[in-house]
This record gives sequence, C-alpha cells and structure tokens, in this order.
Amino acid sequence: GDGLWPNSGEVIEDIPAHEFHYASLEGVSGDQRYAYKVIRGHGIDGEQDGLILNNLTACFAHQRNLTDNKWAENFVGFVRQHKMSRPSSEASQEALTA
Repeated sequence: GDGLWPNSGEVIEDIPAHEFHYASLEGVSGDQRYAYKVIRGHGIDGEQDGLILNNLTACFAHQRNLTDNKWAENFVGFVRQHKMSRPSSEASQEALTA
C-alpha cells in the first residue's frame, strides 16, 4: 500500500494487526489511495484498509508496535517531519489560538 509513514525504507510483507470494528463507506472513488492490502479480515472495501486523504490515514486495523513493525516510531517521525515543513506563519497562528 501507500502508507504515509514508511518503515525506514524497509518493505514489510505482513503487518501484525487486528480489526475491532467493521463498517462500509459510501461514495469512495475508484482511484482512492489505501495504505494496506488486507490478507485476513475485511478492511474498508473487503480487500484494502487505511484510506489515505492528504496526510491522514483512517483504518480499522489496530497495529502492534513490534521490532519488525515500528509504526509508532515511524508515525512520530512523520509528525515531526510534517511539523518542520510547515510555514512559520502557520505555527505562529496555531500558538495564538492554542
């Protein structure tokens, strides 16, 4: 898939995860980006999970942070990188409204 916070250039074939919830979405375009291909479970459309919109990934999969899937560290790195790339005026405005 097209995950937003890649795993340090490593390719992970299987990511240990489980689903707590099931639902369906209406009006999802055919060219929608997804982060994960589902091997077992349902995901969003029966084959994929991790709907990607801009810098957001929305999914039903609950991942475990393991040695071969350090998603929490990669996510924090993604957030830091995104924060550093924001224009300083955005950061200043955010500080004023916080």
